[in-house]
Amino acid sequence: AEAEAIAAAEELNCERVALCCPAVSLPEGDGAARPAYGAAAMAGLVLAKNDCTWNFSGEALDTVKGPARLAEEDIQAALAAGVTVLEQCGGAVECVRALTTRTRTAGETDYALRGINAVLCIDDVMQSVRAALKASLRGSRLSGRSYQTIQSQVAVVLSGRMDAGVIESFEAPKAYGANDDPAVCVVELGFHIAHVVNQIHVTAHIQV
Repeated sequence: AEAEAIAAAEELNCERVALCCPAVSLPEGDGAARPAYGAAAMAGLVLAKNDCTWNFSGEALDTVKGPARLAEEDIQAALAAGVTVLEQCGGAVECVRALTTRTRTAGETDYALRGINAVLCIDDVMQSVRAALKASLRGSRLSGRSYQTIQSQVAVVLSGRMDAGVIESFEAPKAYGANDDPAVCVVELGFHIAHVVNQIHVTAHIQV
């Protein structure tokens, strides 16, 4: 099952798709184990937390049970491929790491968007900016002289997301009119998202 999940993740390679393995079953049901149950449980957890900076590693999924135990090498291979692995810990099913299937860019290994938090943080920033700009358009009289105001407004939003720990830094926004349509304002922004630490590797140098 994990081999199929790894193959599917490598083929998809998309930051908007997450795959879960191994298959899990429902506490009340026909007892059949299906990967879709794990995916639905993870989606419910992400929506319930509603926090793009929340660390989902080790979070319990109370709505499913019974994943097969994977060997450590299989777990690491699945994680490297961008598969969200579920495991039984005591009496609960836990998420090892919440990942997307995006592990390559232009054929080269790239883990920048593998963590689901990275995509959630990007969406959080873009939704905040769009909401602020939409509010500024409603009932207002914008002109070319308003570009500086728009830039300032976007900077305020980005500063707020930085204070909230969603991004680490941002570039000064730019606003200008589109070449082909003077009624369209183009806004350019750049920012560095804050990556959630979801693993700790301990290296010991022991002297005797």
